[in-house]
Amino acid sequence: MLKGILRLMACAVSLTSASEGKELHILLGDTRAAPYSETAPGDILSTFNAAVLGQMIKTDKNLELVPGLLESWNWDFKSSEYILRISPNLKFHNGRKVTARDLEFSLLRGFFSNHQSFYRTYLSNVLGVDKIVPGSAFKTGAVAGVRIIDEKTVGVKLSHPNPSFLLGLTGPYFSFVPIEELNSDYITWRSKPVGAGPYRVKDPFKDGVTVLETVSENDGRAKTVFLYTNYELHKFDILTYAPADFDFSKYNKTLSEMAAAVFNLSFSNVHPVAKDNRFKRFVRDVISKADLVRDLEGYSPAEELLPKHLWGRVGLKSTMNLEEARSLLNGPLKHLRETGIRLSIFSGPKLSVQKSALVHGLQKQFAALGVPLTYETSLNKFTTKEDAARCSLFLSGMVSDYIDPLVMFASLTKRGADPYARSVNDEKLEELYLDSAVNAQRDLRIESLRKLSKYVNDQIYVIPLAEERVI
Repeated sequence: MLKGILRLMACAVSLTSASEGKELHILLGDTRAAPYSETAPGDILSTFNAAVLGQMIKTDKNLELVPGLLESWNWDFKSSEYILRISPNLKFHNGRKVTARDLEFSLLRGFFSNHQSFYRTYLSNVLGVDKIVPGSAFKTGAVAGVRIIDEKTVGVKLSHPNPSFLLGLTGPYFSFVPIEELNSDYITWRSKPVGAGPYRVKDPFKDGVTVLETVSENDGRAKTVFLYTNYELHKFDILTYAPADFDFSKYNKTLSEMAAAVFNLSFSNVHPVAKDNRFKRFVRDVISKADLVRDLEGYSPAEELLPKHLWGRVGLKSTMNLEEARSLLNGPLKHLRETGIRLSIFSGPKLSVQKSALVHGLQKQFAALGVPLTYETSLNKFTTKEDAARCSLFLSGMVSDYIDPLVMFASLTKRGADPYARSVNDEKLEELYLDSAVNAQRDLRIESLRKLSKYVNDQIYVIPLAEERVI
């Protein structure tokens, strides 16, 4: 979520200043697919959604909450719920007024859908969502924790305290959508995306480009914005993606202060080799994170799932241990010299400069021990069973939540959207996660989060490689 918001903030200066009333051409990536596709990388999808769907709540540069599509929000001590009120006269791009029922649907649609999504990762503590049967038809009033108060107001009750709930609503992934514009899965669009944000879709995705136009003629924004997911098409005004063979000499460059993502190696939970804890230890022992990122601008080594700007870190050090790795390779894992290791990377056909450097760095480190590492790219944001059966490792960037550290761990639990790259029936992990979630007192929350972080590291559920700042 943060990475997409940082991209949006980076674009905002041009969208609202010198480009007023003009065209703006922005390169988001090289996926060759629609930026609003559910398979789009999170940073691209988040940037698109912020423009078209809008944000229920926004944050200023100090991360203070400011109104977005919601006019107001407050905590009702009497009913122990959040009261969310929609801005007056808010309309969808199809002309229909936004109502409280739309807010209810937008908060819950991912739970009714059979599609994998991030709803359970971020909003699973809304009271009653665990009772929803995926694939069932949405029905207003079906969830105990979400009630319509009047035409513009909704109350939301949580199953346990979450000081970061409102900040989670800054994510455009959970913004307003009209049910009539979606397919019956409540996730994919019937024709083109329709929201209530500052831009509407003028021309849906075709041949690598999507065209947006501003909703208001007098808001100081660029009138027309061309979003590209094919870098070969045009000379761009702004790039938030770095093609390996692109000439950047005529561009100004900005680097974000905070890490936007943590790149990790995760393990298939169905591949027979990856389920062996000795294999996990071997992979961990081989890798030197410092060497991987030595020549990568904006990257720093990561030894923990939590990036340096988040509280709850344990203070873990490098886990590289070549002596132990050689011992495993000469014993129970000697077959790896013949079979090698297969890695899946969430990416378009062409790797970015950064992913290419990480992958080739990993190949070099494993090759030094005589183990070949091969890779394949995949446009599957959520790992398929076929991918998981074929590849023992996955390389991907986990978007760094800038508010709630628990989100970084939710994907490893049963709330995770990726069923083949998370824990399986680990009750201890669930216990530690919930212990962190229900602690409203900051000191207790930090201590329980450290226990969770240490456990995840000890179990080697993921191997953090690098923190990435946005260029």
